[in-house]
Amino acid sequence: MNDLGKQYFRPIQPADGSQDPGRVAGHQAPSPAGQAQTAQAPAQTAAQRPSAQSSENASQPIGVVLEIAGSSSQIALDLERLNECAADADPSIALAGQVGSQIKIRVPGGWLLASVRNQRQDKRGGTASIVANIDFLGEGEEERLTGRIHGFRRGVTRYPIPGALIYPASNADLRQIYASDGRSAIQVGTVYPTTDIRAGIYVDAMLGKHFALLGSTGTGKSTSAALILHRICEAAPQGHIVMVDPHGEYSAAFRSTGVIYDVSNLQMPYWLMNFEEHCEVFLKTTGNA
Repeated sequence: MNDLGKQYFRPIQPADGSQDPGRVAGHQAPSPAGQAQTAQAPAQTAAQRPSAQSSENASQPIGVVLEIAGSSSQIALDLERLNECAADADPSIALAGQVGSQIKIRVPGGWLLASVRNQRQDKRGGTASIVANIDFLGEGEEERLTGRIHGFRRGVTRYPIPGALIYPASNADLRQIYASDGRSAIQVGTVYPTTDIRAGIYVDAMLGKHFALLGSTGTGKSTSAALILHRICEAAPQGHIVMVDPHGEYSAAFRSTGVIYDVSNLQMPYWLMNFEEHCEVFLKTTGNA
């Protein structure tokens, strides 16, 4: 039985077009004109190297699947491959395998996208192996020519099996995954770790049902809520939003775009009070009027 906790990956050949040292040593000295041409060649190769390196890293696996369990899974990552990806010009590939990054798993006919939740060193595999837990995000089809993801959708219908290869998700993959489908949407930021892929929210789908912003203290729940409401007001300036703010957190955020009511300026009509509220106004605690 193979130990899936200890994985070895085939070394990658250099992508910079380097030659065999023995062949270079036996080459005759070029002429001065040839030296000028030779001096220009490395510069051209260096200019082309970032895209070639990104393509090479995106097409090479960084780990394998160890265990499948419902909406999550456990994987093994190769530390040497992660270090190679860290020097990539593509920011998504450079963060491959880190907590919060997105990876893709090959399944029959497409790709499965997942997010890295946590990671730890694999004691059985030594220092060169990392075990991580991931959460599945969705799946998409594979372009036959480029191998990229298209037609992304939430949910999982085809689960991988233990031993399936894991690849880094590139900027091109994330651009396809987070592309708008034409519905009305608001932009609330950019998709981490990119700087040019918009992060949008479909307004009708969000407001058509109950939703919540969850997180621990200090993670930005109030800031996110204010940002979403500002974007909705900008998209629909004739709309009306009523916010109940018992702690006064949002008064500064909407002072110039909204009307703020508090105990100093809120006036309610007499007929709006019910019987119990009338009693609280006219009766004392002793029961006498």
